[in-house]
Amino acid sequence: MNDKRLAYYPFLTYSLLLLLVWLGSWLIGVVQLFAGDAFAVNSLMSGEGVRWALLDVAGSIEAAPWGSAFFLLLTAGLLGGSGVLRLFGNLFTKWRISGNELRSLLFAGVALLLYLVVLFLFTVAPWNTLLGVTGGIGNSPLSHGWPLLLFVAVLMVSLVYGFMYGNYRTMVDVVGSASSLVKGYVPALLAMLPASGLVPCLHYTGMDVMIGFDGNSAPVIETVVYILPFIYVAVLRLLRKG
Repeated sequence: MNDKRLAYYPFLTYSLLLLLVWLGSWLIGVVQLFAGDAFAVNSLMSGEGVRWALLDVAGSIEAAPWGSAFFLLLTAGLLGGSGVLRLFGNLFTKWRISGNELRSLLFAGVALLLYLVVLFLFTVAPWNTLLGVTGGIGNSPLSHGWPLLLFVAVLMVSLVYGFMYGNYRTMVDVVGSASSLVKGYVPALLAMLPASGLVPCLHYTGMDVMIGFDGNSAPVIETVVYILPFIYVAVLRLLRKG
C-alpha cells in the first residue's frame, strides 16, 4: 500500500473511534433499560443526544487548533525552503559554514534583531500597544497574537536569508516553500475534523468517567489526539525519504 493511503489512517481511525463512541453510548443505553442507571451514560443516539451533537458540532470544530497548526506548517515550510534549516543542520553535523551562508545568516540576524527591537518598543511606554489593559503581558495582544508575530519573524528571516543565499528568486518561490508542508500534512489537518468531536462526545455521554478520564485531563488528551496525526505523517515522510 502506498504512502498516500497510509497518510489518511489517522482520519479513518478517529472517524471509527467517534462512531464507536456513538454506538457504545447507544448499547450502554439499551443495557441501562434492564440494569438501571448504574452506568450513568447518556446515549448520543437519542433525540436529546442528536440535539446536543448538532448544537455542539460547530463549536467543537472551531475550538480545534486549525490556525496554530496552519501557522506552524507555514513557518516550518519557510525555514526549510529558504535554507535556514539546512544551514543549522550542517552546523550541528559538519561544523562548517560557507562564506555565502555566513553573509546570508548575518543579514537575516540583523533583520530579526530590528524586528525584536520594534516589538520591544511597542511594549514600553508610551508605545505599549502590545500590552494588556493592566500593563502586563497576560491577556494582551502580545500573548494572544504570538502565532502571527512568530510567523512575521520567520518570514523576515526566511526572506532575507533565502534571497541573499539564492534559494529564493521570486515571491513565487517563497509562497511555494511556505505551502509545501501544508500540502504534505493535509491528511493530519483532515484528521482534526473527527478528532474535534472525540473528547466532547466522551464527556457528554459520561464514557470518559467510565474509562478513567477526568475533567482535568481533558485538555491534555485533546492535545495528544491532535498532535499524533502530525507525528504519524512526519514519520511516514521521513521513511519515504530514507
